[in-house]
Amino acid sequence: MKVLIVDDEPLARDELEYLLKQNVLVDQVAQAESIGQAITQLLTTPTDLVFLANSLNNENGFALAEKLNQLATPPLVVVAQA
Repeated sequence: MKVLIVDDEPLARDELEYLLKQNVLVDQVAQAESIGQAITQLLTTPTDLVFLANSLNNENGFALAEKLNQLATPPLVVVAQA
């Protein structure tokens, strides 16, 4: 499973990445700190699951979730509230 973590807090991203890498089903974990970085990552790497913060600095994580739902095969999305 390929996972993308989208959060503006580096410590939160790193901790979640550490935990995900303990799971044998996860073979790749990428990180993004903004919606722009997340979109770039999603366009270049097929992704199965996105962990998404609902608030990213001045951006809204739900805006990205709406864009993902428009894809032909959208990844699963888990939204976290801080």
